[in-house]
Amino acid sequence: MVTDPAKKPYDRIREHLMSSRHKKFKTASKKAETAGTSQQTLFDMSCRQRAKETEADGVIHDFVRALAYSGIGMHQADGPLGDFARKYCKAAKTMPTGQRLRLKYLKEAFDKDMEKIRDDMRDVKVSVIVDESPDITGVPTINTLLCYYSQKNVKKHVVLVDVDRVNASNSYTVASAVSKALLTVGKTWKDVVAVATDSAEYMRKMVRETCQAEGIQILHVKDIAHLIHMFI
Repeated sequence: MVTDPAKKPYDRIREHLMSSRHKKFKTASKKAETAGTSQQTLFDMSCRQRAKETEADGVIHDFVRALAYSGIGMHQADGPLGDFARKYCKAAKTMPTGQRLRLKYLKEAFDKDMEKIRDDMRDVKVSVIVDESPDITGVPTINTLLCYYSQKNVKKHVVLVDVDRVNASNSYTVASAVSKALLTVGKTWKDVVAVATDSAEYMRKMVRETCQAEGIQILHVKDIAHLIHMFI
């Protein structure tokens, strides 16, 4: 484009804006801007979708915890309770069936809770409460609870760490069950300050032999476990 030097600056600017060359560059710029906006929008949509999926998983895990802590079976998600959650909670609209909750989400929620417990117990000593009693099918079952003081929320906690079904209950099987429970939360017998059991002779033997094998001293409190079991 040839400009007339005698023309005023604003006249030359007006001519440039009206020229085909400027319009061509302007159109190309708009197309590039639109393309960039579309790409950004797709990225935003992808991020929002991932956020929704993460939120949905969180809601489902909390729903599973609520059922488990209340002693309600996962199959209730297939009934009115599940319908209520899907209807009034947007993040739960895609909540799976009770079978899927039991096979996948219950374990995931349990693993996350155990991870929090392990983190909370990392630098503290623990006390063990162990009791053997038959389950509803009559199989000998060793229940191991750990008691500890949380430095994070300045509170004492008692958590059921392991339920171990055994063929026979004796000093060896009880010691093995407690050792496994301690290992689950990253602890050993050297982190134990006290053990509460019933007054059975094999429980006394278990504590005595463990102290000898580990070279440690543990306070053995008897009968507390039975009292707790009776009240629970």
